[in-house]
Amino acid sequence: MLGRIEKDAEELESLTTGLLSLARLESGQAHFERRRLQLDELVASVVTYADFESAARGRHVRLSAEPVAVEADAVLLRSAVENVVRNAVRHTPEQSGVVVSVSRVGGRVALVSVHDAGPGLAPGELEAVFDPVARVGESRSRDSGGFGLGLAIARRALQLHGGSIS
Repeated sequence: MLGRIEKDAEELESLTTGLLSLARLESGQAHFERRRLQLDELVASVVTYADFESAARGRHVRLSAEPVAVEADAVLLRSAVENVVRNAVRHTPEQSGVVVSVSRVGGRVALVSVHDAGPGLAPGELEAVFDPVARVGESRSRDSGGFGLGLAIARRALQLHGGSIS
């Protein structure tokens, strides 16, 4: 019973943290400190950690990156990238992986792409996946983990940077 209570308490703490983060982002109360940083290095650190975590579940995460400097809040940007990469790892089958790439498009736009081997979503579900507490697709049940907040947090963090997610 204690193990189950501990797991439930951890899930509740995670849900509360996610809801508070999203509320801060939505209300404009999130601390936002722009500074010049290497996006490729930030993403590389997320990928290294995600690869280590996912190896225990028979998955891998790889990076293909070119040097890209941006003006951004490192904490918010890291949170956005972590949420997307974790989501990809969660929904990719065992013995497969996720490929993350960082590049510059047209000289001014930084692009981070995350590709997984998961089943994907129906076209009508693609936009809904970024709504808070949304769960779409057959593999996106409560049993698969998460609360449906990560991609909403990522979208809002990127919007605050003048970016987008799709």
